Amino acid sequence: GSFEGAIRGREAQAVIHTAAPFFLTEIADYEKDLVAPCYDGTLNVLGTCAKAPSVKRVVVTSSTAAVLGVPQAGPVHVWSEKDWSEPELLRRRKAWFPLAKTKAERAAWQFISVSKPTPHFDLVAVNPTMMVGPMLAPQLNASMQFLLGILAGTRTKIPRTAMSFVDVRAAAAAHVA
Repeated sequence: GSFEGAIRGREAQAVIHTAAPFFLTEIADYEKDLVAPCYDGTLNVLGTCAKAPSVKRVVVTSSTAAVLGVPQAGPVHVWSEKDWSEPELLRRRKAWFPLAKTKAERAAWQFISVSKPTPHFDLVAVNPTMMVGPMLAPQLNASMQFLLGILAGTRTKIPRTAMSFVDVRAAAAAHVA
């Protein structure tokens, strides 16, 4: 896989997989350009880690979007690892990012459960809400563009839902805790 140079032979004990495409603009093929790279990238990282005996833990950045589309969840629902967004419901709603995150995280857990021999590392999924805060790149990322559009009054559509945000530094701390 494409991560072999970064993981194998470096005696890494932990791998944090944070990469996932995230678009606010329209793209031609969401399944091909968003869902598949998220899914394939996660399995690529896990496959490489399975070949690197030094790896003891893999942390995957998922999202609350992977568990948000649960129609049976009522006001007193207790959330657990059994809760997943329903892929077909997400497809019908054209909720592409939640679909990508749901499929990728489920694939990660499936990889762990069916791999033979059992992987020599444990898997942890961190499911943050929309991350905001200081950025490393000089240009705005999609999350910050979204927030800026709301705050500046330039976003023409605001989802009719409750929204929550997490400081990227808090999410980073959760990955290494």
